[in-house]
Amino acid sequence: METHPATDETDTLTAPHGSILPKLIMQHTSKSLAPPQDTSPSMGDSEEPFSRLLDLPPEIRTMIWDYTLTSPTAIKVTEQLKEPPLVQVNRQIRSETRKLAFSNNGFQIQIVACDARLFAKFFQLWHRIVNTDRSAKKLSLQIRIGLMGGCHWLNLVRWCRLVSRGKCGSLRTGAVGRGKSMIVEAATGLAANTDSWEEIKRALDAWRPVAGLDDPQWLVDLEVAE
Repeated sequence: METHPATDETDTLTAPHGSILPKLIMQHTSKSLAPPQDTSPSMGDSEEPFSRLLDLPPEIRTMIWDYTLTSPTAIKVTEQLKEPPLVQVNRQIRSETRKLAFSNNGFQIQIVACDARLFAKFFQLWHRIVNTDRSAKKLSLQIRIGLMGGCHWLNLVRWCRLVSRGKCGSLRTGAVGRGKSMIVEAATGLAANTDSWEEIKRALDAWRPVAGLDDPQWLVDLEVAE
């Protein structure tokens, strides 16, 4: 999972403009999928029109999934964000589309006062997909993180704890110098690359006074939201 500074956002998925997909589907269904001409004596008109989506060849279905599930701008991650309705149609469509709804798009999430619980929920949803679909392991998830609000040390420690347990991602911005982003990136990066939580916690406790030199808010023990 790659994390970057936040930019564009949107709440809905929209198909790319100017797509040639509808024309290609019409050409394919009119040429390749047209019912064969029956030259035997007719026993009545029993042919049904082509209507079922799953009757389409896999390559055409993949084009439809890409067309339907790809957003031209980053999708904002909120508590209300759900998987697209297409993913819920049936088991086969879900297996073909669920990973595309994530891998085809970029996502944006705002983390307020280092409270990474929403990020953790999104991270765990993606990993449930990876764990049930081996092919998804080869895909990368693009997510842009915006750090909002103040410097909340206890929330940062909670974030690091989630990272150490494999339940949340770390922040990777390439920040250089000082500032909140640099401190969060260093702390969560340590959590991602250190096996022992006790060792992580000791390092964080040692770093905290240094972080307080950058911003005294890091030294204030604000209550952690449940």
